[in-house]
Amino acid sequence: MSSALPQLKFTKHGELTFISAKNTFLATIDIEIADTPEKRSLGMMYRNALGDRQGMLFVFSTEEYQSFWMKNTAVPLDMIFVSARNEIVTIHEKTMPYSPQSYTSTKPAQFVIEVNAGFARAHTIAVGDKVRWQRR
Repeated sequence: MSSALPQLKFTKHGELTFISAKNTFLATIDIEIADTPEKRSLGMMYRNALGDRQGMLFVFSTEEYQSFWMKNTAVPLDMIFVSARNEIVTIHEKTMPYSPQSYTSTKPAQFVIEVNAGFARAHTIAVGDKVRWQRR
C-alpha cells in the first residue's frame, strides 16, 4: 500500500556554497533540490525541522520574478533569491510560519534557497554575494 503523504524528511541531493561579492567563502550547506513543479509546490511544507547546515534549492527553468509564501510551513526561514548568474538579488529574513504573505524577489531570479531563519545574518550573506551548487 503506497502512502500519499509528502516526504517530510530532508534528502541530500547536493551541496551549495555561499561566496561573498569579494570572492571569500561564507558557508556551505547540504541541499535538497526542488526542480519540478510538484517539488517546488510542496517545498518545505509539512516539515517540522531543518538542520543548521541544510537548505532547499528551488530551480526554475527561466529567470523571472519569483514569489513564495509560508502556507503549511512550520519552520521559520530565510528566503534567498538568486539570479541566473548565481548572484543573490533579494533576501527575506525570518519569514513567518504559516503566513499567507507573499515574499517576492526584487529582481528576476532563477533560483531560491530556503534555510533556517537567521542563517543569512549569521553567515553575513548579503545581496550581491554569489552561490555555487552541484548535485551529488
